[in-house]
Amino acid sequence: VGGAVIAQAAGRWQRPAVIAATALLLALAAALSGWPLAVVLLAVAMGVLNAVFERGGEVSIGVTYMTGTLVKLGQNLSAALMGTAPRTAWVPYLLLWSGLAAGAVAGAAAYGRYGTAMLWVAAGAAALLALATVPGAAATARDG
Repeated sequence: VGGAVIAQAAGRWQRPAVIAATALLLALAAALSGWPLAVVLLAVAMGVLNAVFERGGEVSIGVTYMTGTLVKLGQNLSAALMGTAPRTAWVPYLLLWSGLAAGAVAGAAAYGRYGTAMLWVAAGAAALLALATVPGAAATARDG
């Protein structure tokens, strides 16, 4: 709900606003690590992030759903095999699922080594992504 509200209120700034909200929630979770509220903030941050891919009031692809992505991969692969979809329609879902799996493995390894301090890295990375998605930022960086 929070992600959808932020996305709708932000207009053309939808992506940077949603990603910045995610960064803020991750930073709050990092600051409160060890407290039960930190886990709630992490869950909310991941839910908010789904609004990045909202189009026409619907989330076009869930970025935090392993099983949903795997189901979409299977559906699109079978449709491609049957000739009812483009032959590569399944590839984006494979890439997304691979990214989710790799992130889970990397996150577990980082947590094992550095603990909850890695939440600060996640918050910083999200903040940088938010800046990178500011409308016109790519053109400014390219032309500058």
